[in-house]
Amino acid sequence: MPPARIVKMKRDLAVLPVYFARENDIVAVEALPHDNFISSLSEVLDYQVDYRTLADIEAAELPKLTFLHPWGWSPSSHLALAPLKSYCDETFQSHPVAQWSDVHYEIYGKGVVVDLLPHLLQKLAPYQINFVPKRCTSIEEIEHEAALRSVVVKAPWSGAGKGVRFMHSELTRFEREWSKGVLKQQGFVTVATLLEKVHDFAMQFYIHPDGQIEYLGISLFFTNEHGAYVGNHVMSQTELYASLKSYLDDTVASATFDAEFATIRDTYLSLLPQLIGRNYCGYFGIDMMLIRDADRSIRIHPMVEINLRCNMGILSSEIYNRIVHSKAKGRMIIDHAPSAEALRTKLEELKQEYPTIIGEGKVQSGFFALTPICVDSLYCAYLILDNTGVLQE
Repeated sequence: MPPARIVKMKRDLAVLPVYFARENDIVAVEALPHDNFISSLSEVLDYQVDYRTLADIEAAELPKLTFLHPWGWSPSSHLALAPLKSYCDETFQSHPVAQWSDVHYEIYGKGVVVDLLPHLLQKLAPYQINFVPKRCTSIEEIEHEAALRSVVVKAPWSGAGKGVRFMHSELTRFEREWSKGVLKQQGFVTVATLLEKVHDFAMQFYIHPDGQIEYLGISLFFTNEHGAYVGNHVMSQTELYASLKSYLDDTVASATFDAEFATIRDTYLSLLPQLIGRNYCGYFGIDMMLIRDADRSIRIHPMVEINLRCNMGILSSEIYNRIVHSKAKGRMIIDHAPSAEALRTKLEELKQEYPTIIGEGKVQSGFFALTPICVDSLYCAYLILDNTGVLQE
């Protein structure tokens, strides 16, 4: 069973797939959102949303479906969606994603970077730092790696930075116990050199049922001091790329950066269909970083993680395209509080500080709730937008 906080987060944020939906799609939720939220969203969303609980879906006579698109595939999502599979067309039922297998267990984990990253590095100019992660299956291996340099240690199956630890020299008792727990439950961890990060970003893609990959653009996200996800910048693709390049300095020419960026993108488009395209369909993102190489030049770390699922970067892009005014930009935040009262108090303060302005059928500025805020909510997603260009991270 997942931890209680993860279960609660999933329930509180369950409506987020609505921002991926198209006309006539059914959005499955654990509980129907309240009328105030539906009314608020209808002001800026130009299509009708068919919310249904899984119980309602199973009890109803469904129309013919095409494909099932959970946030991410896992044994639990396969179990929950099993009653719906028979309504799907042949494209879905014959696709490997329709049934869970050992192949999926491997490619959905962080350990896949160990296998994929070397293929990509062959296409790029040499780096001065070896940052390809290693699989470690014992405490002794982890201690050996940490003794050589500061490292980042990751549990293979975790999300939003929750399974990440930074370790330096001799492991603390807590770090040893955490590592032992992950090794016992998951079999290994990945260990990589802790790099000097300049900024986080990601490339976003979509794999079609025939295995072809479509490039969707980039996302810029920010994390806390522990590496856990906090939120995404929300703006146009042109502005996102310009913002990313604003972190460059005189160690790298703009044209050189553009060429390296294009090589990475194009290599993914040619390489990944044969490596994962046959076993997955849907959105996915590749987390990257701008880093300082050993010679102090800024380079692109081309694959920190690969996430074969919907993710917050793609979500922020879909939200921008669907409900945000083209002149607005700002941040999408995933927030939480220790109590429902504390969360409601914080959100009320944000509403007062950032008044909501809706115009031309889109959110132009201010606070906008992306998920329902219920009496027992501990987690929520919201926008803080500005249309003057002065809102900063």
